[in-house]
Amino acid sequence: MISINTSSGNKPQIDHINNENIHVSKYLYSSTITTTWTGTSPPYTQDITVSGMLSTDVPVVDIVLTGTYSNDTNLQFEWNKIYRIVTGSNKITVYAEEKTTLPVNIQMKGTR
Repeated sequence: MISINTSSGNKPQIDHINNENIHVSKYLYSSTITTTWTGTSPPYTQDITVSGMLSTDVPVVDIVLTGTYSNDTNLQFEWNKIYRIVTGSNKITVYAEEKTTLPVNIQMKGTR
């Protein structure tokens, strides 16, 4: 249980945290957005299996770059085509304004 005291002015202060009631686990998943898309016009979609992902997860998702300038520039261009990623049970659904022409490795990190 967390008790918050707001009587000290504008900034709330935490008076007490009962660590016995707080349980947070971290997760990190990796996957690849391929060049295979569903749809003939935007938005294009792609379902990707991510074993262990929950529909309630809200991860921070980012591209995994290779470390070489020319490859990374091309991957960033492809990554910019993605505008939304939605989690589901053991999967993510990726939405794109334009189909990617290169595979894009991604990481998904969060807590639950």
